[in-house]
Amino acid sequence: MSWTKLNFGKHNGKTFPQVMFIDPDWFFWAYDKQVFKNRGNLQKEANEIFNKSTNIKIPQEGEETLVAEYGIHPLSQNSVGFELVEQRRQVHQGSTAVFRRSVIDLSRPRQIDGYDKLGHKMFLHNLKYYLFGNEKTKMTKKRCEEFFSNNSNFEL
Repeated sequence: MSWTKLNFGKHNGKTFPQVMFIDPDWFFWAYDKQVFKNRGNLQKEANEIFNKSTNIKIPQEGEETLVAEYGIHPLSQNSVGFELVEQRRQVHQGSTAVFRRSVIDLSRPRQIDGYDKLGHKMFLHNLKYYLFGNEKTKMTKKRCEEFFSNNSNFEL
């Protein structure tokens, strides 16, 4: 798929797949504010990226089904990222509240706390670790766009 470059704002010249690996908080804010409404291909692509980024398929290894376990810091009430755990494993007991989903949802830090740049940063580290094998993976334009163009990466 050929992705349209944004022609305005702080991510001018970037595509939505790039933005999702740089600043997902901005994307979800702009999406909620309907910034992409009536912008042709950008509106269509924003809807597609929203659906995909909130339904990322969890890589399954071995016989046990893995789920995403999201954590919420007990004091700040911000996202502390997520980890992939066996579905049958007992839910974490402790001061950090957790909840589970069958998909990785990049919008979770924003849902937990409306503005959470650090939460999204930690979340992206976790995402790159689980999907690409290393939290420091360089997310080139090509890698970002290939990931979001491959429908097998998502539960749609």
